[in-house]
Amino acid sequence: MSGEWFLSHPGQPPSAIYGAMLQACRQAGFLPRVRQEVKETATLVALVAAGLGVALVPASVQRLHLGGTAYRPLAPPCPEVALALAYREGEVSPLLRRFLETTRSVIRSRERPPVRNPAQSRPDDDGFFELTI
Repeated sequence: MSGEWFLSHPGQPPSAIYGAMLQACRQAGFLPRVRQEVKETATLVALVAAGLGVALVPASVQRLHLGGTAYRPLAPPCPEVALALAYREGEVSPLLRRFLETTRSVIRSRERPPVRNPAQSRPDDDGFFELTI
């Protein structure tokens, strides 16, 4: 992939996915040639479908099927990006409560436990911190 043009999330200010892309490329022994930076992952996939380059995207994006795209896993070790969920304390609507329940269910169904960093965040009642993808 070292000879390919890369499409990426923004480098300035650097997004977490941009950092993961740089890490993966460095581990493979090269620096990516970035052709285009975009904010939306779906836009990255559309640009790949248009033949403008390759992109590193979260595994969950594989559900976005566009003609002209193929998804391939990276060789280990794969970079990880931590996600956090923030909401206003004390304002938990029924919709937000359902979303939190679904999020917790997804986290619990994963093989790996969620990343916990008590020094940088406070857990809610169920000990929810963040999800690593």
